[in-house]
Amino acid sequence: MKPIPTGYVRALVRTLLSAAALALSVPASAAEPPLQVGAAKLASSASLFIAKEEGFFDQAGVPVDLKLFDAAQTIAVAVVSGDLDIGVGGLTAGFYSLAGKGALKIIGASTREEPGYKMNALVVSNKAFKEGLTGPEKLSGRSLAITQVGSTQHYVVGMLSEKYQFPMKSVRLIPVQSLSNISSTLRGNGADAAILGGSVAVPLAATNGGHIVAWLDAPWQVNVVFSGAKQLEQKRDALKRFMVGYRKGVQAYYDVFVSRTPPADAAARRERYLRAVSKYTSVPVADLAKLDMPYIDPNAHVLSADVARQVEWHKQQGLLDKNVDARQILNESF
Repeated sequence: MKPIPTGYVRALVRTLLSAAALALSVPASAAEPPLQVGAAKLASSASLFIAKEEGFFDQAGVPVDLKLFDAAQTIAVAVVSGDLDIGVGGLTAGFYSLAGKGALKIIGASTREEPGYKMNALVVSNKAFKEGLTGPEKLSGRSLAITQVGSTQHYVVGMLSEKYQFPMKSVRLIPVQSLSNISSTLRGNGADAAILGGSVAVPLAATNGGHIVAWLDAPWQVNVVFSGAKQLEQKRDALKRFMVGYRKGVQAYYDVFVSRTPPADAAARRERYLRAVSKYTSVPVADLAKLDMPYIDPNAHVLSADVARQVEWHKQQGLLDKNVDARQILNESF
């Protein structure tokens, strides 16, 4: 056998050393599969979209794939099945039922209703508006489109019935499965009213699809960040890194859209953030710019007392097992 030339050996060693150095320079997150994160296709998920577009998850060393949904309860089911690792969406009877069995845990807050901020609107159809349905106090005897029984819209009807003293059963609920179906139902006068987020309600009203007659202002935790029991056990480190990036998105959102003393560069950042929200909601930037964006706690803290109140309400409606304990649903270690 002929001896291998010395120059060849040196070249091979240099190649192997370069390859090793390159491998060491690649972040650990690049080798792990991205977290699958589901969210509602609404402006209420803005802090998540901002975190993604601003590169906050990359900075935290966690790859993230976003998947968008048209109803909150489907997000919870997808997390339990393992199709998603994290959900960002509304608190529903379906969510609480799964969480009550230990399948889901709340690990942070997303947007919520807060006095002085506009999040969800009562929108009435053109026909019902002409008939005199001009406020929530007149909902008795009317029909209201919701995504599903036990949805956030269902819960809001309960809150309105308590506030304006009309029987809950006097409102006929029409489940139509998705937010887009609610919009179509209202536009076609198939229901008298609906509860819709601003990014859906404002464009609908602007195109003569209905009338906004009130904005809700009772403080309650509408949306949260949550994960499944299996994911919390097997992907805890990645989930912690996700929350680092997510909280940066929350703070950025808060500074520009919520704070009463915004930073000097708020105008420039606002334009950039609105483009990020538009990308994921398909709502034009010009329409988003007309919205008063909803409130979020700057530290992504959950209104735990309100979560307990929601659980009790769902129990009273027969939508939730009496043994569900709200204290067991929260995981505040993130």
